[in-house]
Amino acid sequence: MSTEIDESDWTFCQNVEELITFLQETIEDKESSVRISSVLGLLLITAVKSEYYEKLVTYLKSLLIVDDIYIRGSAALSIGILGAYLEDPVPFIDILKLLLFDETRFVKRNASVGLALILSASTSKERRHNLLEELLSSSYWYFRLTGVVGLGLFCEETEITTIVERLKPLLNDSDVDVRIGTVYGLGFIAKNYIYTEQLILFLKSCLLDYDPAVIHSAKVVLNFLHLG
Repeated sequence: MSTEIDESDWTFCQNVEELITFLQETIEDKESSVRISSVLGLLLITAVKSEYYEKLVTYLKSLLIVDDIYIRGSAALSIGILGAYLEDPVPFIDILKLLLFDETRFVKRNASVGLALILSASTSKERRHNLLEELLSSSYWYFRLTGVVGLGLFCEETEITTIVERLKPLLNDSDVDVRIGTVYGLGFIAKNYIYTEQLILFLKSCLLDYDPAVIHSAKVVLNFLHLG
């Protein structure tokens, strides 16, 4: 495998609109992990770019009815995480409650975790942190996926060093989807708080992963950070 990394690898989109279009197109990729990654890429943009919030939330909701469990499950995860940010999360709670009756385990469990995240957000930071740590220690990849994404997204400025150190080893997790989630978790931190050379090096190292979905995730995050 080549170890050469060229900046053109992650500057393929010249603005956020192009990146959104790219993610919407790759949601139809033949690889399920790439589809999951593309949904999480849209979550990243939705969470940190308020001007795209309404448009992308509407789009994420539309993904909840597509005939693909990985897209539906990732969209359910996204709705749950976004709902934990809201002062009035009732509309998102109602959506997630309906998804508890989905025929697939991936969707149902992501919906239940989303509800738990929303509930924890209304109680205490410690409770949410404990929930995320519990998810990270799960033997189920989809719980660990939510844990790494949530840990990055809900990271506060005083926790950056601790959270980054917690996430770094998970870039080598045996499950590709956990590695994908970790890339986005670090991406949330880089975008929200600290754009350091060390953090960017972690993300660039993911361009050398053997799985195309992890490479896809790293390119999306680096491109988004490059756009400012």
